[in-house]
This record gives sequence, C-alpha cells and structure tokens, in this order.
Amino acid sequence: MAGKTKPILEIDLGDNGGKLSFRTLGEIEAWVQEETSIWGWLATAAQQDGNIATIVSRQVSPFQAIQQTIAQARAHIETEQFPAHLEAVKQQIVTHYGGAPVVSLLASTPRALFAFELKETDPILAAYVLGYFISVPVVQNVHRSLEGALEALMFEKGYRKSLTAEKRALNKLREEWQTELTDYKTKLDDLKTDYDTKKKEIEDLHAKQGTDFDQALLDGEEELQKVTEAYEQKMALQAPVKYWKDKKTTHHKLARNFSIASGVWLAVSGGVLIATIYAVLNDLEAGKNPALWQSLSLAASAFVVVWIARILVKITLSHLHLKEDASERVTMAETYLSLLRHEGGPEKGDLELILTTLFRPNSDGLVKDDGMPPTVMEWMTRNRG
Repeated sequence: MAGKTKPILEIDLGDNGGKLSFRTLGEIEAWVQEETSIWGWLATAAQQDGNIATIVSRQVSPFQAIQQTIAQARAHIETEQFPAHLEAVKQQIVTHYGGAPVVSLLASTPRALFAFELKETDPILAAYVLGYFISVPVVQNVHRSLEGALEALMFEKGYRKSLTAEKRALNKLREEWQTELTDYKTKLDDLKTDYDTKKKEIEDLHAKQGTDFDQALLDGEEELQKVTEAYEQKMALQAPVKYWKDKKTTHHKLARNFSIASGVWLAVSGGVLIATIYAVLNDLEAGKNPALWQSLSLAASAFVVVWIARILVKITLSHLHLKEDASERVTMAETYLSLLRHEGGPEKGDLELILTTLFRPNSDGLVKDDGMPPTVMEWMTRNRG
C-alpha cells in the first residue's frame, strides 16, 4: 500500500486560512467550487441591497479568474509549462487571500464563520460585516453598512461572539484533523496487516525451502550412497562379469566352428561313403551280392561317419549351452548392479535368488551320453534289465 501522494501545490495564507495543501489539480478545482458555493448567499443579499454588489464582486469574482487559470494549467499538465501555470494559480490565490489588506475571505476563518452565523438571521448585516473584513469602504448614509462595520469591529476587538466563532473554527479544524488521523490510522492498520501477512508468507516460504533443501540433501546423500554401493558392487563383480563375457565369446566361436566342422564332415564323409557304395555295387555282376568283407566294411564306415557326426553335433550343442549359461550369468550380474541403484534395491529373497543363480556351479554343457557305442557287457546288462 503506497503512502500519500506528494502535494503539487502548498500555500500559506497566514491568518486568513493557514496552510493549504493540494495533491492534484482536481483538488484545487474542488476547493474553488466549494468556496464559490459557500458564498453563494451573497448574490441573494445583493438583490435586496444594491450596495452589497461591491462586496460580492470583491469576495466572489476572483473565483472565476482562478478557475480560468486552473483550466490553462490542466491544458498543459503533460508539458514543461505545467509548473509555471501552477505557480500562476498559486499567485492568484495568494493575491486574493494572502494579501494585506485581505481582498477575499476564506470560508474556514473565524471571521467568515462569524459572518455565516449572522447570515442565518440577517443576511444583509452579514454581508456588510464581510465587507468590513475584506476592506470594502463603509457606504455613506447607509446605516446598515455602518452597523455591519461596528459588528465586525466589535468581533475583532473580542467584544461580541468572538469566543463562539473561535470555538467553532477550532472544532471544525479538530474535525478535519480527526478525519485525517482516522485515515492515517486506517492506512497504518492496513500496512501492519500487510506486513504481518508478508512476514508470515516469508517465514512459511523460508521454512518450506529449508525443509525442501534438507529433503533434497537427504535424497542426494541416499542417491550417492546407492551409487557408491553400486560402484563397489560393480568393481567386486567386474572380474566375474569379464570372465563370463569372455567365456560367452569363446563358446560362441567354438559352437560356430564345430557346427561348420559338422557340416563339412557330413558332406565330405557322406560323399566318400556314397561314392564307395556306388563303386562296390557297380562292380557286382547281375544277381550277385557283395562279399561279406565288403558289406562289413561299408557298415563300419557308415557307423564311423554317423558316430563322429554325432560327437561333433554334441560338442556344438555343448558350446551353445555353455554360451547361453555365460550370457545368463552376465545378465544376472548386470541386473543385480542396476537394481542396487534404484529406490529400495532388490529384496532379500530376490538377492538370494540372484546370487544363487549367479554363483551356481558351472557345467560342461555335455549330454551325459559320451557318444561311444555301448560295450557288450553294457548291452547285455541293459537288455537283462
């Protein structure tokens, strides 16, 4: 809430009204209009007594000139000439109200209030009293003019009604100051309320920022702890992970090589076996069977081809299994490290499962059958069973 606006015009009229202060040009216009309205009763009195016209001209006519000067100032309110026009307004007011003798009487002065009091019962007498106060000469041979001068003189000497008028003037001034004081108190209370509200908002904001900062610091420490633990775990598992990655690469290469070898073996040995069978059968005469040794040789050759091919395939499958096992262990280790960095981390049961899987005994990946044909004893044992 801002304070009062700095006055644009201040005038000291001394005994004829004291200090006047105006914040805006509109306040000056309002003051002139109020003064004009207050002295409006003089025009009615002048209609009843023509000698009062001089008093009306002295008291009321300056208002019109002041209003014209105010209008000129308003027309230049946004220009550099505005201060000069304000000064012209001030000079006109000082000329009419602050001179000696007084040219015009301000409505708030004790002398004006005395004239207002007489106006309630005798407007003509009140007008002549005003004429004396503003130095209008007494009209010769007009006893009301003389009577007014005597009433005014007795008031100034303190013989009549001066106490009442002074009291009324002081009461009016007290009321004005009371209004100003109440206005200041209201604004002061509003300022205090705004101050208390802003103070409470700042305290709440400070407390919230402190809480948020503490929470952010705690979260950062927790996150740093998790990163540290994850780093330590990663460094601890770095060698096993590298080992199983290398194993995965090795078994991949061996599986590929043995699969190629299996294909080559089947193609070459199969081709040779087929060519041999064709040669044996092609040399037989019509209606004859191959010799016993030929049949046994071909059967043995076919068995060897199939047996070696079976061993190669088993080795290929063994390396594929070992490759998948190594890949699974690497995946489990990296998953474990990733879970360590997230909120909560792995549960105790999950951790046991991961570690059990990660550090389980390694297998050779081979099918338990060794690929050799069964011996006679094994064959007899199986058949008996």
